[in-house]
Amino acid sequence: MAFQFKNFNNFRWMFDRLKQDIEVTVPVSDHKPTAKDFDSTGTPKKQFSDVQKLCEPIVKSTTNTWTSPGTEFLAEGGGTVEVAQMQWVSLHPDFPRGTRVHVIASNHDYEVESFTPDEVAGLTTYYLKAVTK
Repeated sequence: MAFQFKNFNNFRWMFDRLKQDIEVTVPVSDHKPTAKDFDSTGTPKKQFSDVQKLCEPIVKSTTNTWTSPGTEFLAEGGGTVEVAQMQWVSLHPDFPRGTRVHVIASNHDYEVESFTPDEVAGLTTYYLKAVTK
């Protein structure tokens, strides 16, 4: 990292205001698959590492079509349907795609679909999709 925004802590009040308790589990993929790694239909089961407890923001991004095209769809019966993106803003840059995030307060589970590092601020934004347990 050549340059990092040194004044991030001056703006940290918003990070601290939005943070909440989450549990993060990273998928394990460093072993050779065996029969017990598959369910009865032959679908691979994901193996996960130990749970890491963090306190970081999970936010819902609702941008309008002026700033981000494609966030509204026309409903068949008329009207529009807004689409929102769940995002996890983290100080940790090393979680891979497929990482599970459990929000303790709401009891919701998400999985990391992709991520965008912000090297200047020292943050990583992870884009989440909802999953069932």
